[in-house]
Amino acid sequence: MYVQNFISNLASAKHIDYIPGLVSHRNKLESLPVAVLLDTGALHGSYMSKSVANWLVEHHVAKVVECSKTICGINDSFCQSCMGKINITLQLRSEISSESLSFSIEAATLDSAVDIILGRQIIKEFNLVAHFPPTLFL
Repeated sequence: MYVQNFISNLASAKHIDYIPGLVSHRNKLESLPVAVLLDTGALHGSYMSKSVANWLVEHHVAKVVECSKTICGINDSFCQSCMGKINITLQLRSEISSESLSFSIEAATLDSAVDIILGRQIIKEFNLVAHFPPTLFL
């Protein structure tokens, strides 16, 4: 019921930039509903919020791997230290075919208001442009 309410609330929100998804770790049954942003400007990786990372760790779904890099926004106008990296499995539903998409990624943890940010490399690798054109081009 929680997942259905989350997806319904997200779908009715004015923020059409976010895609509803589920995040988990390989071979784990527990998953967390998340809002996913496709960010073609994120050239160096994919990211997750501190709150999603904390949930994954608290529910013994994943372990954090050290990360010592600094992550910056456009023109280095905003920078913050990576809080760790986590390998996750992300599930999305295609806006075009309603096909269920599931893939594993490594995401760096940031102090972010967005649950999951998928960078350009992942968008290209999994051809997400073909599955989410309304999100990317509106």
